[in-house]
Amino acid sequence: MRRAASGTPVRESRPARERADDAGEGDGDVAGRPEDERAAAVAAAVEPYGWRGLTAVMLARLVVGAADRHAVLTFVAGLPEAAVGQPHAVEAADRGDPRVTPLVRLLEERRWRSWSLDRLAADLLAGLDAWLAGRLSAAGGTPDDR
Repeated sequence: MRRAASGTPVRESRPARERADDAGEGDGDVAGRPEDERAAAVAAAVEPYGWRGLTAVMLARLVVGAADRHAVLTFVAGLPEAAVGQPHAVEAADRGDPRVTPLVRLLEERRWRSWSLDRLAADLLAGLDAWLAGRLSAAGGTPDDR
């Protein structure tokens, strides 16, 4: 299995023509672009938790925690002479983290348990990015201000 710069396993993507279509929406396999690497890292971090059996709140908390961990590991891996070891199990974000609520809303609007984890991670991260961009825009900032 290929590994991201952060050391997190990254699933190999298959060509679109080889992917099964999920009710006409595609399964969202990810790998290649930086945002795809992030989604693959989040999916790999969440997978051991039996994600289909989790509540929407717990899954959202794990996704936020995994996204944060990926950001930190990617940053550290880019530092000269820094070594990133094997990441430990992902730590869920706090219940009160403001990023959890928009992800829970997204999950409640979808039949997410029937989706592939790769597709779900990509969808949730896109939703999280859109929420953050809206929040920054309302505050007069830009996504680059993160």
